[in-house]
Amino acid sequence: MTDKIAVLLGGTSAEREVSLNSGAAVLAG
Repeated sequence: MTDKIAVLLGGTSAEREVSLNSGAAVLAG
């Protein structure tokens, strides 16, 4: 059985770039 998860990234805060990089790393595995 495979779990399904959602990865949310981006946003409008000053941490947006960090969020994008972290989200991309999670998606890459």
